Amino acid sequence: MYRLAPHSTFNKVVAATDIMYHMPSYHEESDIPVTVFPATPASISLSNEVTAEKLLEQQVALIKRISTFTKSMQQCNECSALKIQSSSTNAVPEDGRKAKSIEKSTKKSDKVAKKEALNTAATLKTGAYSCYKENGVPFTINNGKPVSVIVNQSIPACTPPRLLDLVSGKSIWSALKVEGTPADSAWMKIMQCLVPTAENCCEFKANGKKFRATVGQNGVTETFLNRVNFWQYIGECLGLYSDEFPVLAIHSDRWMAKANDVVHGNTSQEILMREASAFLSRWDTLSTTNSYGIADVIVAGILKDVPKSNNVELFEHRVHRAIKRK
Repeated sequence: MYRLAPHSTFNKVVAATDIMYHMPSYHEESDIPVTVFPATPASISLSNEVTAEKLLEQQVALIKRISTFTKSMQQCNECSALKIQSSSTNAVPEDGRKAKSIEKSTKKSDKVAKKEALNTAATLKTGAYSCYKENGVPFTINNGKPVSVIVNQSIPACTPPRLLDLVSGKSIWSALKVEGTPADSAWMKIMQCLVPTAENCCEFKANGKKFRATVGQNGVTETFLNRVNFWQYIGECLGLYSDEFPVLAIHSDRWMAKANDVVHGNTSQEILMREASAFLSRWDTLSTTNSYGIADVIVAGILKDVPKSNNVELFEHRVHRAIKRK
């Protein structure tokens, strides 16, 4: 709002316009004007009230659904209870003595069941669960891992390397003949160092086309066509593998399967070395125990003539030292 000079005879008030200058724009402007309303407190409160009402309606609907579900579940439980009562009343004899004898027998069976439950709980607290195999030999599943004897108070990393000394699940063989491909020569060499051929009548050949292992034991001949199964058998006989320790068995089976893939040609030795290097950065052995098992021996034999990282090279050196100390 402004006025003209006082000396003028023009007394009309002139109102200033909102936009006095218009700058050119690179964007196309629509002909329809867009009105922007400021966010007043009244509008904010109205929007909040609407959302609160919606949330309240959703909560009420959810409560109704839950109540109907609980009612249906109660009805089902009542129907099942009525069926049980009707069957029990039909089964109860008319004579009261027979009913008392039935009650006594049920009480005795309940006591026996409680005793068995307590015994199983006690065995689980000790960390072992025993059952029987097909041949009647007791089978025990231990919750932990086998821990070797630590000399004095030294930590396992400072003790000399050693092999696992588990209770062998199978007796030693009387004759062993192993035939494999040239790719099997790597692990066969280290296996010959682990198993003296003169003492145990062992024969290893790596000039065939397929893998085949024949084991003679107590007049019974057993044939292995799978390397992993054969390695498990050798490990059980030598005390280097046991399926009674789940953690040891899982890690050993995993690394033996990877070694089998390398022998088959599905993966390369370099990939196996890298995976072993990543695993050995956290653990001292591939079986995650304080001593070396059958999986450590097999992998160390396969990676003998391969360029290795520092931790894998140290791992292979310690495995060979453990075999020499046996």
